[in-house]
Amino acid sequence: MIHPPTLKTNVAAISIFASAGMAAAKFAVGIAIGSLALISEALHSSVDVVATVITWLVVRVSDQPADEEHHYGHGKFESLSALFVIALLYVLAAASWSNPGAACARAQPRRRSRPFRSWCW
Repeated sequence: MIHPPTLKTNVAAISIFASAGMAAAKFAVGIAIGSLALISEALHSSVDVVATVITWLVVRVSDQPADEEHHYGHGKFESLSALFVIALLYVLAAASWSNPGAACARAQPRRRSRPFRSWCW
């Protein structure tokens, strides 16, 4: 049974479009000017888009009224989805730190005139 959208659902839907627009703009500008920093920020923003879509879906479920199986409603789905999004962020963070030295070596070429010093170790 489909319920009419609530204020929370509408705000979450607007957030999807706003975060997707920001990610697309960052990616387009990063490609246009050749900035790896903006391209990586666009990829970071795309993770935010995924989290926002998950939030929108969960808000739609959690706004449903109580039924025979859920006597107190579906509000706990919001807490469970927050736990899922946090776990997703931890997995992505662990994957990005699996071999940071190799990523740094590819991103910044070494110069013979001075030692390789930056945020990479």
